[in-house]
Amino acid sequence: MSRIVVQKFKMNCLTVPIPPGLGDFLRGSIALYKMSKMLDFKLVIDFDDHPCSNFIKKIETIDTSDLYHMEYFNTTFDYVYNSINEQFKYNNIICLVTSIFYSDFENILDTESRDFIQCYFTPIKVINDNIEQIKKDKQLDNNFKVIQIRTGDREIVSKNKDKIEYAHTNKIVDNSIVSSTKNLLDSLYDNNTIIISDSLELKKYLNFNYNYKVSDSNPVHFGTMTTLESSMNEKYILETLNDFFLMSHAKEIISLSIFNSDGSGFSKLCSKIYNLQYSSYYIYI
Repeated sequence: MSRIVVQKFKMNCLTVPIPPGLGDFLRGSIALYKMSKMLDFKLVIDFDDHPCSNFIKKIETIDTSDLYHMEYFNTTFDYVYNSINEQFKYNNIICLVTSIFYSDFENILDTESRDFIQCYFTPIKVINDNIEQIKKDKQLDNNFKVIQIRTGDREIVSKNKDKIEYAHTNKIVDNSIVSSTKNLLDSLYDNNTIIISDSLELKKYLNFNYNYKVSDSNPVHFGTMTTLESSMNEKYILETLNDFFLMSHAKEIISLSIFNSDGSGFSKLCSKIYNLQYSSYYIYI
């Protein structure tokens, strides 16, 4: 029997208070794919335990109900490598979830790796239809670019049913972040550009005051699904996936972040998976 590792996207984890978000999970999946070539195992990526599976084409499912589900967070590639290698002495199938980094992240994906990840992470038709409608509504041609503005996770993890509790709304509309963001946008934005962000309020502000084209989505952190009703889960998940796959159709992704100049994992991983031009900037506040 061939050796198999199942990377399972989970709504609840035992070792961390918030399970991995989408970018975290994809990053760990890419690292495991690299590891599979070193340890000669088959990698299966499983979304079935997460409601996002309703919008992702199912490729393959392996029953892991009788297996212990291991979790590897805040650890290293080498540690997980050694642990999996040891586990294979006793089991041919291992189930886990991880968000580890591969050591050479900048050169992480070759064509084969991209094809593998894209195969397991293919959207259903409704998402592709949504993207075409967004392009039509925003008057974007096929060479459009996406500017992603990351303001932090607090807004996207604070959703409660159909109400959004903007924990840092005052910060978002504060002159320091708006003026810093506006200065960057003036040099990066053109009429074939759309802005996405983890802050719906910031997008509304930029659209209303400066007429920038913005995504109307209201994204959610995928690790917080248990705090929402199922009907809201589907709404927020679909809108988050719309943003991700909208980026995948772009010619270029530009990331602006209040944290650093390296960009956001959400957008950076998208650029790696789809081999897109990527640049990032720090928002000074």
